[in-house]
Formats: sequence, C-alpha cells, structure tokens
Amino acid sequence: MAETVKNIYLKMTESRGELQKVEFKKSAYNSYSKYYYFDLSDILPPIFNMTKETAALRIINAENTKEEILFAMPVGISPLKGCNDMQSIGGAQTFAQKYLYSSAFGISETDATDKQDNEEGALEPISNVQVKVIESLLKETSSDRMAFLGYARVKDVKEIVNRDLPSIMNMLDKKKEEVQAKKKKEEVPGKK
Repeated sequence: MAETVKNIYLKMTESRGELQKVEFKKSAYNSYSKYYYFDLSDILPPIFNMTKETAALRIINAENTKEEILFAMPVGISPLKGCNDMQSIGGAQTFAQKYLYSSAFGISETDATDKQDNEEGALEPISNVQVKVIESLLKETSSDRMAFLGYARVKDVKEIVNRDLPSIMNMLDKKKEEVQAKKKKEEVPGKK
C-alpha cells in the first residue's frame, strides 16, 4: 500500500494539535513587572528572517519543497527605555519571532503588557511625595534634567506613571551610589 504524502496544511494542523498537548513552561522572568513569560527557546529553535521592513517565518514541506506557508509581519524598531540601538533591534527581533511562531502554531497567551497595563493604578501618575523624591535625587546627583526626562519619556516628572517608577528609581539610586563612591574616593588623601 502506497504511503499518502501529507500536504503542508495537514502537517501544520497536526503540528498545532501536537503542540496543544505539550505543557510549555515559561522560563524567563521579568523582575521589573514580576511575571514569567515564554522565551523563544521554550517553544522552538529560532528559524526565521528579518529585514528592516519585514519579519518572516517560512515553513516548508520537507516532502514537497514547493509547498510552503509564509507568516510575515511588518517590523517597527522602537527605542527601548534604558537600551542602546542594538538592544532595541534585538528586542524587536525577539518579539517578531515570538509573535510569528505564535501565529504559525496557534500558541496564545495573555500579553504581559496587557496584564501590566490593566493592574490597578499602573498607568496613574506617581504621587506628589514620589515627585519630590525624584526631584531631590536629580538635584543630589547633578543629573541632566532633560536627559532624565527623555529617559523617562515624559515632559515633566509629574507625568511619570506608577508602572515606570521602579525602573526610574533603580536608575536614580545607582546614580546616587556612583556619586557617593566618587565623593568618597576624592576624600581619601592622595587618591583621585
């Protein structure tokens, strides 16, 4: 009896069915927002292509290489807070891979940013006390106010929201430690 050759659509359907039986474990942890999420390596090895305009995942039928399914999406590289250009590109690539694999294999999860933004008060402005603490730290560390506001992506300290406060305070605390360490070093006779 001749073996039936499955087309790519049947194989994709079977793959999706098999993946639904697998219990994926979220191995990556976002300590800032305190949640676990899928790392691409939790699901599949990386096999995809990305240009400045488009990210694409091409799935080819190994038994009939003329048969393929292409999953594609436009690419937008947004500057990530506290990251350099390459880190922003890497972040865009990682998210493109994640969403293309999720689309191809029917994997869904609640988007972490949805959870984070829906938490009570996450998008509310920080309190007046927190504004004063930040203002005091900016002054104490002789920080460039405009650079800080650019980092925080706000026009005024009062516009900072609760969701962003932990990373901003962490950055300012590190800067304060650096300033204190520098002052301490300058106080030691004979050391600069």
